[in-house]
Amino acid sequence: MLINTIEEFKNIIGGTLLNNSFANIAPSVEDAKNFVIPFIGLEAYEVAEKIANGASVESISPELQQEYLSAARKPVAWKAQHDYVPEANVIIDDTGVHIQKSNELQAAAWQWQVYDLQQQYMKKAYNTLNELLIFLDAKRDKLKFWKESEAEKRRQKLFVRTPAEFGEFFDIKGSFALFLTIAPDMLAVQRTTIKNALGKDVYNGLITKWANKSEFSDNEGAIFNACKAVVAYYGLAKRIRTLPASLMPDGIVEYFHSDRTNIKASNIVRLEVLNQLYQQLIADGDAAMVDLNELINADDGSKDGAFYTRSERAIGF
Repeated sequence: MLINTIEEFKNIIGGTLLNNSFANIAPSVEDAKNFVIPFIGLEAYEVAEKIANGASVESISPELQQEYLSAARKPVAWKAQHDYVPEANVIIDDTGVHIQKSNELQAAAWQWQVYDLQQQYMKKAYNTLNELLIFLDAKRDKLKFWKESEAEKRRQKLFVRTPAEFGEFFDIKGSFALFLTIAPDMLAVQRTTIKNALGKDVYNGLITKWANKSEFSDNEGAIFNACKAVVAYYGLAKRIRTLPASLMPDGIVEYFHSDRTNIKASNIVRLEVLNQLYQQLIADGDAAMVDLNELINADDGSKDGAFYTRSERAIGF
């Protein structure tokens, strides 16, 4: 595992842990790998595990190994703490489920308090996951296992490759975790809507030039930039209504805080806000499609008028 002792766990979580047994927390630590692996890939996770267990990775300097391990441990620890909290003061035996107290003066936390604590831990899990992804991107050329990973190869196929590039169209506050969550949807838009609009030959030509860092002609550059806008707006629209609230950086959507009388009333993203955002993203994507069609038509005088509207090219939302 990435974390093997209660001391390593406390170094990340801090003073919230008092007398916790690592044996109790360990299953949550092991399960938390399933939170990180979808973002960085199994190979990158196993490299961090090797370092945590004392093995050396020859292609990486000792200093960089420790930096990577430190970055990789944090989201695992916070996700494990999030998962463990509901069980922390519960004992289950043959007589049933009981609340555990170390003395009679202690009172069990209210359900909404436990839920709010979990939300805080989940937010920290995503924040530290974002820090890990930023670290991997910054050290990409020094970390062969990451540069050659399937996750990184997929990202390099995108017309929009980084949170900064995405931010040219919609501000996601630089969140790499949010960007990679949207990435499969952007790739789907790219391979359907964009490919259908450009035609196979033009599409493959742009892909090849983009991959090889070849220079675009003026019109190719304009078409490519219009494609990026379509991919960004439609890609986020496909995903926006199913994104975890904790993944969204503050300020992207409005949160609703009730009087917290029950677990269901606490920290809910307003559905109407997400629907409004979805509609705006679709409108922006449609406008970008109009721009793209005009550029395509200008590049080929034999075509008269826009190729299609979004509704004529089903893209799954």
